[in-house]
Amino acid sequence: MRLRVLLAVSVVAALAVGTYTVLAPSGLARWFSLRDEERVLDGQLELALRENAALALEVQRLQSDPRVVEEAAREELGYVKKDELVLMVPEGGAR
Repeated sequence: MRLRVLLAVSVVAALAVGTYTVLAPSGLARWFSLRDEERVLDGQLELALRENAALALEVQRLQSDPRVVEEAAREELGYVKKDELVLMVPEGGAR
């Protein structure tokens, strides 16, 4: 008899803890939410790591390859050589 009462109390306690775990604001729903957020953040981290690696490679090339430096100066700063002719084309299709 005493064993049955102890078993019944244990089952009720286990059900109460399980119900609280599932229904509490910090319970199962929160765990799923945090798991989804972790996946999103992992994706963002992976993207940031790839971008960082690409930028590190670009820095290395800019420090070691004069042709890359010249190309960057031409594209980003609009530099031209002394013997080059620059043609300005208006934007917007005005003819």
